[in-house]
Amino acid sequence: MGSSSSVESYPKATRSNSAPQKIVVPASMENEKKSQPDKKEESVDGEKVLTEKEIKIRKENIFKALNEAIDSVKQIPGLRTEDGSWNGDLLKCLRIFLASYFSIKEIGPLPYDAIQKYRCEAGQRLSESKSTSVMCKVIMDGWKRGYRNEEGKTDAHQLEGMSKSLLTLLNFSDCTPEVTYDIAGEPNFLETIKEILSTILPAHMQGETKPDNENIMKWCLSIYHNTSMVDQNIPHLRSLEIVPVFNSFLDAKKEIYRLSALSTLANIIDEKESAILQDKPDVVAFLLKTLGLAVKDPHHRHLGWSAQECAMTVRCLARNDANKKLLVQMGCLPHLAGLAKGGNVQEQRESVGAIWVLAFEKENHSKILDDTELKIIDLLVEFQGKSSDKEVRKAVDGTLWILREELQKTNKYKHIVSSFEQKNRPKTAAKKSSESSGTPVKDGKGHIMISYNWSHQKELVQIRDFLKEHGFSVWMDIDNMGGSTLQAMAEAVEHANVILICMSQKYKDSPNCRAEAEYAFQLRKKIVPLKMERGYQPDGWLGFLIGAKLFYEFSGKYPFEAKIKELIREISVCYGNEDVEPKVVSIQSQREETMDRVDGLPVAVATKKPVYSAHPAPVAVVRKWRPDDVNRWIEKHNLPKKNFEKLTGRELALLVTMRLEAPEFFYNCLQKNLGINSLLTMAMFIEGLEDLSI
Repeated sequence: MGSSSSVESYPKATRSNSAPQKIVVPASMENEKKSQPDKKEESVDGEKVLTEKEIKIRKENIFKALNEAIDSVKQIPGLRTEDGSWNGDLLKCLRIFLASYFSIKEIGPLPYDAIQKYRCEAGQRLSESKSTSVMCKVIMDGWKRGYRNEEGKTDAHQLEGMSKSLLTLLNFSDCTPEVTYDIAGEPNFLETIKEILSTILPAHMQGETKPDNENIMKWCLSIYHNTSMVDQNIPHLRSLEIVPVFNSFLDAKKEIYRLSALSTLANIIDEKESAILQDKPDVVAFLLKTLGLAVKDPHHRHLGWSAQECAMTVRCLARNDANKKLLVQMGCLPHLAGLAKGGNVQEQRESVGAIWVLAFEKENHSKILDDTELKIIDLLVEFQGKSSDKEVRKAVDGTLWILREELQKTNKYKHIVSSFEQKNRPKTAAKKSSESSGTPVKDGKGHIMISYNWSHQKELVQIRDFLKEHGFSVWMDIDNMGGSTLQAMAEAVEHANVILICMSQKYKDSPNCRAEAEYAFQLRKKIVPLKMERGYQPDGWLGFLIGAKLFYEFSGKYPFEAKIKELIREISVCYGNEDVEPKVVSIQSQREETMDRVDGLPVAVATKKPVYSAHPAPVAVVRKWRPDDVNRWIEKHNLPKKNFEKLTGRELALLVTMRLEAPEFFYNCLQKNLGINSLLTMAMFIEGLEDLSI
């Protein structure tokens, strides 16, 4: 259930080494996601055996039926007929959409990767054709109109459109990131799902939920979870204020609902909100029990959940420091170690990655080091020498780096630490930085290191180039990451005079970024914080490290030119030169506040009159625009009405926020929801967002 945070289709734990030459057509079709434990492969006795050629033909036929249904949906004039019934052709298409997810299994027990590849492609076709949007609208309309007759009994016909659409979105959002983008981007859809959950929950808590409502609640929980598994969707999910709703589900009657709620919360809560889980140890215990049983299962699944998904939930929960000790105390390490010992690389990434995050809690070190039965260190050392996967090795090195002081005290493992020690590493980082920038290390004091999350790489490359133009030697991983990632990082920190800590939620959640920042803090390096995400307030370990330091905001809230000038002046002071006048040649844009304090107390500086011809309206004002206000804005910027005439002020305000906080999702939304495929139209629209005046 869910897609990975790297926005690749989430790989499941079921494995098969190779496709069989003879394949069987099973008699039945899988039902729905997370409704019951996965079944074992059915017996082949008495079933018809297919050749590889026949398999290919059947797969082509499945896609042919799906494509025909996609084309048919585009021709349907409306969701319902005049009497309020669902359009018959629409229902036929919805049945085909749902069947397309399961049809591949009817061919036979194919390798898991082959099944997932097919499903991902089918999901992408539904997304590209905007069939996902149709299903979102069916669900919203179905909920609004209801699915009960005058006697209060379920109307099977009215329920069918809604249930088929929910199940299709549930299953394809499990394996296709594009479907989760559509779900998050459909206006009012997730708000409707939130309303459904809030409405049905009270009856569930009283044990009075009707069967159809129980299913709908279950499916809605899973859709939210799948959507939360993709990083680009998190800002929007947080904006919906769903934490209280899912917190209530931690007390649900059924443990599987609690697990869905816990996994969703693990993806979206911040450090302050993580405290709610301290009072729910029974839910965490059920998560670990599910993980343990999934690890023991031949297909690495239990109750429809893969072991990898459970390990990912453990890792996400452990990102918040308050949970690290709790998870280890409740026994997560044996399950993670057991999963890591399997041969699946994706599972190893998740399990070793979770151990890495847990190792940042000092009190967990003894559990990781001293357990003679688990032999976690031996396992990590084995991966260090034999794993061919870069991500696994990075997590292994990161864990051993954190444990280096304890490992140094042992005879068995102290040789591992020797490669980490500064005296035993070739000193190349500063040299490479100098060579790549074309400038010497300034005043012999070391370079500037940029410590950042890759989601902000574009902006930081621009900052790097400005710094180089002013004679600074700059270390950035894209220029200087040869050999061991860990050794390159360590040397970059050691040879730095100034370290730019580029703050964002993703930076705070990254164990790699944390290792860099904490090592810089340990070595007492000069730290200059940059704020890369609008509205982000550092908490947890990052809040402690930054303290009340001044930060420079590059989230787009203020003009880049003003901020880069202030940053260059600050860095020049760090190098002992207070008389530098930055050589930034650009517009003299408004400087409202060029510096902010982390604790929210601004340092006011002189402001200049803005050069803009009009005064842009704040987002709060735009949110209240009437249709005629939006139309005046559209006309002012000569935007094509066919794309924008249905926009509301609320939606326009959301797009402004989305552009700053989730740019990838923003551009995806422009193409899929507004139908903007022309670069010129896109440029005109973005220019309009920068001038929200009417």
